[in-house]
Amino acid sequence: CAFSPLQTPKDGETINGDSVLSFSADGKFYTCICDGMGSGQAAALASKPAGVFLKNMLTCCSDTEGVLKMLNHFIRNQRGECFTTVDILCVDLISGKGSFVKSGASPSYVIRDGRIFRMASNTPPVGIMEKLCSERIDFAFKKDDIAVMVSDGIADDSDELVWLYNLLTYESGCTPEQLCEKIMERACTEHLGEDDMTVSAVCISLA
Repeated sequence: CAFSPLQTPKDGETINGDSVLSFSADGKFYTCICDGMGSGQAAALASKPAGVFLKNMLTCCSDTEGVLKMLNHFIRNQRGECFTTVDILCVDLISGKGSFVKSGASPSYVIRDGRIFRMASNTPPVGIMEKLCSERIDFAFKKDDIAVMVSDGIADDSDELVWLYNLLTYESGCTPEQLCEKIMERACTEHLGEDDMTVSAVCISLA
């Protein structure tokens, strides 16, 4: 899979409080965005350890929801207010079966031949509630589908963002890297650096 992430910190900050990563394990491709509450260093104290935790656990355990429950317990045992949104994409590289697992995360999108599929969930971030509240959205991927994931600095569940839909539709022929650059450039104009921003795009390659 061709994976491309792009990040920009909140205006005036030097650290982006979001965490973005990708990895493969047991024939599956994973990518994840964790968005710590707030911005900068304070947000990174939640999102960065969450990303490391997810990568380590998912590498040896494919039960995404079970791993999220463990992460929720881990975060709730940290000192002070510590919580983060989590957005995980998992794709079986042989069958194409995939899923988005979301806890408080922004909508994600899949581009297929100019069509846009929107994946959204109304759930709280990890660490807020004693019992984890997440939602799994299954999706059957085809070769050359492009999955786009964003943090709420670019788009959240209450913001349908006509500009983003238009961009995804008319720039569907771009590479993941080009698509991320175009989304970030437009988001910086729209939101004027009000929050940390992260976007990732991956072109699905099936065996």
